[in-house]
Amino acid sequence: QVLPTFYTSGSTREIKVGNAVVRLQHVSKDRLQHAGTKVGVALTALHYIGKEGVSAKVVSKIVNALSSEELIKLRACKMPEWMRSALSHAAKESE
Repeated sequence: QVLPTFYTSGSTREIKVGNAVVRLQHVSKDRLQHAGTKVGVALTALHYIGKEGVSAKVVSKIVNALSSEELIKLRACKMPEWMRSALSHAAKESE
């Protein structure tokens, strides 16, 4: 069964909302940075794709979907080195 999943700083659990069941998945605070914004979605997407799945094309699409201000916020986030490296590489290619 596929459940709609939302990240939370609370404990992992399933709750019933009306007739639907929703999964709340605990994640680290690092993954919740800028939650509810395009920057937060970009960060979540990079975490979801992961080190093995990230490509120049994927990072380029993410970078192009963000404004200059949003990109600055994304780069200021706490993130793994592989993610920072992928973003830096994309920035050099766009120059």
